[in-house]
Amino acid sequence: GPFVLAECQPDRLYRLTANRAHFAGPPAVDELLLPVVADPAAAFAGLESGELHATARELPPELLPRFSGRTDVTVVRGAGFATTLLQFNTERRPWSDARVRRAVGLAIDTTSLVETVLLGQGTPGNPGWLHPRLPDHDPSIAARFAPDEARALLDEAGLRDRDGDGLRDLAGAPLVAELLVQANQPGRIRAAELIAASMKAVGLAVRVRAEEAGSLTAKVWPDFDVARGRSFDWTMFGWSAPLMVDPLRITGLVDSDPRFGSNNIGGYRSAEADRLSSTLRTAANADDRRVALHALESLIARDRPFVLLWYADLAYAYRPAAYDGWRFQAGQGLLHKLSFVRLAGD
Repeated sequence: GPFVLAECQPDRLYRLTANRAHFAGPPAVDELLLPVVADPAAAFAGLESGELHATARELPPELLPRFSGRTDVTVVRGAGFATTLLQFNTERRPWSDARVRRAVGLAIDTTSLVETVLLGQGTPGNPGWLHPRLPDHDPSIAARFAPDEARALLDEAGLRDRDGDGLRDLAGAPLVAELLVQANQPGRIRAAELIAASMKAVGLAVRVRAEEAGSLTAKVWPDFDVARGRSFDWTMFGWSAPLMVDPLRITGLVDSDPRFGSNNIGGYRSAEADRLSSTLRTAANADDRRVALHALESLIARDRPFVLLWYADLAYAYRPAAYDGWRFQAGQGLLHKLSFVRLAGD
């Protein structure tokens, strides 16, 4: 890479120095000092005061006005490819029924979630997974908000209100979905509360439970091994940009074989998804790959192993007087090698 590690003080500081032997030439910056600032408020205060020249931490939507009006700080924004989704445990009834999962997706207004939780700084989720800006996305697949259709699907699946309390029952008992959410992510907690309210409107009871991130992960993805099972109803989860940047990695979310479906945390099983995943991984040319990808995207949108809620936009703030060579890369932000190498024409 463009830099080599010169000093490491775990949890305190990292110092990187330019790699003069880098294949693209020496970087445009001689040295990077990376202090570890655990508290977001402290990091942004340091940027305001000039103690820091840039932050690796993304600028949250509520701070955009505070930094956008400054003449000594530049804010850059663009599409992000990291995902936030509502994940089902498809091994539990009634979430094992695709009609029920599809109904949940139709009962969530993802556009409203983006406006409320992200203050409009994001893109509503595509039910087929791929970000709408990716060239491989099938534009015919798009999210719909249709509560009446959701109610009809829940009726069809046999989930009815049998005691007149306005909430649906399962096997003669009240049906309550527990939605696990990370306690250190207030945006997700707010989204979970809004989702619970949306579910009540179609007769589904949802209990939001905030847990420490490690405890939640142990239930959803124990030891990061999908073969070890899962213990939850619903959860709020997210995947980082690399899973989206490489469309072939969509197979890891839905293949039932843990060797290939290493990110299939909901235990989704579909012979058709397995077949399309295999086809996608072994396609001999771009045309065959795109056909298989579109078919898999359509299947995911229909079966809803998860409901993709949003892709948050990325916003970063930096001080151009210190360094103004940052380059925003769609989906990934500022922190990548192209921000430091000298490109042709620089």
